[in-house]
Amino acid sequence: MILSVLGATSVAQSDQLTDGHSLKRCLDLMERANKGEELEVKDQILVGYGLGFFKGFSDASALTRTIGVEFPFKVPGTVSFIQSALAVKSYLDSHPENLDLQAAIVVALALKEEFPNPDYKPPAKP
Repeated sequence: MILSVLGATSVAQSDQLTDGHSLKRCLDLMERANKGEELEVKDQILVGYGLGFFKGFSDASALTRTIGVEFPFKVPGTVSFIQSALAVKSYLDSHPENLDLQAAIVVALALKEEFPNPDYKPPAKP
């Protein structure tokens, strides 16, 4: 019983989105699933994490538009979280040097490149 719980924990931890490598793997799996390929359960779990991850970025972008907080990227309200994920995939294909960065940083850089916010002004340095 304990071994099965430890095994499940190990699988769940290994399938988290931690960096650009895991993000790219997730995006590749999403693409394969979209083409109708049957995925293993562990890969389906990673795709589920990925969908939630991108949905979170999409929701955060909508929230910032609502409350007037500026980010370096400004995703239009008409762009779905799937379209955002495709932008990240394209970014990673063009910038393999960023695969070692944290997943959230990769997504922010990709969105900044795809949907730059012309109104964004970086905070002044102290």
